[in-house]
Amino acid sequence: MDKKLNILILEDNQNDAELEVKELKRKGFIFDWKRVETKKDFIKELKDFLPDLVLADYSLPGFDGLSALQITKERDPNMPFIIVTGSLCEEIAIATMKAGVWDYVMKDNLIRLGPAVMEALKRKQEIEKRKQAEEAQKKSEEQFRLIAENTSDNIGITTFDLKAKYIYVSPSIKTVLDYDPEDLLGKSFFDFIHPEDRKVLFPLLKKYVNSKIKKLLTGKKSTDSKTIEFRFKNKAGNWRFMQSTVNIVGKQLLAVTRDITKHKQAEQALLQSEEQMKTIFQNSFDIILIVDIKNGEILKVNHAVKNILGYEKNSLIGKNFSALFPDSPKKNKDELLKEIRVYGAVFESQLFLRSDGSVCPMDLTATLIPWGNDKEALVTLRDVTERKQAEDALRESEQKYRAVLEQSAENIYIVDTKTRRIIESNKTFQNLLGYSADEMKQLTIYDFIAHSENSIEQNVNKLLKQDRA
Repeated sequence: MDKKLNILILEDNQNDAELEVKELKRKGFIFDWKRVETKKDFIKELKDFLPDLVLADYSLPGFDGLSALQITKERDPNMPFIIVTGSLCEEIAIATMKAGVWDYVMKDNLIRLGPAVMEALKRKQEIEKRKQAEEAQKKSEEQFRLIAENTSDNIGITTFDLKAKYIYVSPSIKTVLDYDPEDLLGKSFFDFIHPEDRKVLFPLLKKYVNSKIKKLLTGKKSTDSKTIEFRFKNKAGNWRFMQSTVNIVGKQLLAVTRDITKHKQAEQALLQSEEQMKTIFQNSFDIILIVDIKNGEILKVNHAVKNILGYEKNSLIGKNFSALFPDSPKKNKDELLKEIRVYGAVFESQLFLRSDGSVCPMDLTATLIPWGNDKEALVTLRDVTERKQAEDALRESEQKYRAVLEQSAENIYIVDTKTRRIIESNKTFQNLLGYSADEMKQLTIYDFIAHSENSIEQNVNKLLKQDRA
């Protein structure tokens, strides 16, 4: 890593902390670090030291790793948090992962610490990149009035009461559930909910609305939202699993909803077919394989390989891991297995073969298994197709905007409402005034608006006011 990190270590044993530091430095990490033992010091250093990563022992006198995790998540939900402990049974390991621990490393196997930290930082970077892409796309959509009408999520606004009648539904409902927006307007949200879910959601919504009303009446601000899951009947009469985040906007309820049917189906299949791999396989949407690092044989694989790459999982067991790679020199495949065998490995956007012969970009993380024999590695493959598509969509949106601007026969220009300076203009307007694009940026709107009975400033204010309207 090139960036210097701040690492906060929750550990009551100074020697253990120094061993962790030594291992990370051996792996090439550049960082400052602080060790704390108490809850008070931990909270203080979260605020003052501003760590990029937390390494925590599972159990300390008077404090524990899971309590530290909850404090960390409240301050920064995306803060990488890794348990480094001397002993951890399988049941506790499952509990820590469900609680939100990013990874755990045994103190007697600190060789895993470097890859675990690298994967955590990569994962955090991916979250930040995704957020930046979403913010950039949102800004672009707002600037050119492409907001809710083009999102894949469904946006619904209902009345602020227990009937929750639709007063707005975004066009994406057609893609998601095959309804036209007009099919739902004036009808209650509950008319389309599965009867079993209706019994659960109605009291939940009632409690939520009453709580919101109470806060509004007392003048208290309320920014909390409610996330709910339910089955919604599509136009063909089939039930789809949906997830909504609901909040109050003015005197209305606003819900952002997405179809999670595929995720639910995968989750249910996973619970039924992968009981023996509960520690990691149970809730993963990523592809997970157990690989013999000596010969590359795939020993076990989870159900996600079918959803993402199209393979039946049993068809891969016994095959060599290199069979998932497109044609490449045998040397490259052998070197990858060597990396996994010695250090574990992290590779970004490595191409993998789908069952139909096409390729899929995936991030690969491999670590030696911390239990059992040392001839096996856990390999995680994360599909980054959507992230790349989002980046491509943003570039395409910018290209479309640029094409419309340059090819339009209308005079188009963009003005800074504070300075009145020309920010951007198209060829048609430049040709009309006889200026180049760079020369236009030196002008203000006053340089080409003609005098009239009113002052130029009045004309400008009137023009900008009309444009905002």
